[in-house]
Amino acid sequence: LVIEDEADFRRFLEENRQYWDYVDEELEARYRGVSRVKLYVEDSPEGRSRLAAFTDGTGLEPECRVVADEDWAENWKQYYKPMEIGERLLVVPQWEQAKRDHGRVKLVLNPGLTFGTGSHATTRLCLQALEQHIHGGEKVLDLGCGSGILSIAALLLGAKDAFACDIDDKCVGV
Repeated sequence: LVIEDEADFRRFLEENRQYWDYVDEELEARYRGVSRVKLYVEDSPEGRSRLAAFTDGTGLEPECRVVADEDWAENWKQYYKPMEIGERLLVVPQWEQAKRDHGRVKLVLNPGLTFGTGSHATTRLCLQALEQHIHGGEKVLDLGCGSGILSIAALLLGAKDAFACDIDDKCVGV
């Protein structure tokens, strides 16, 4: 279930302005004047029955379409853009080109389906802490590494060694 509302979208943009310097025009257009509920169900008799249970008697006419499973796994990439973090780091998605690096350390990343793009507040704070505490020669342990972003950043900033591990098979070890 996803609720999309222009007011929520605008509020989100305002409250998180520090994470980007622009918003994609197509994304803004997608939310302009919108107030809708999206319900994702399996394309099966059971899924159609669930949809009917949610909409029967409401007077609402659902718009239905089949969404391929792989869409969600890839479509997020269009919104993941290069971002400056702290004073020295520049996180660059593997499929993007950074227009300028301003002398920053480039951390090129393809996080796949794991946590660790650098856009979440906790990851940003950890990256900023690494920037302050890595001076060269340190050993770093990254437990629950996700994409390995913290280990990779530590090595790029001068750490001697980094060990990254996670229990999720989709996560990358460094």
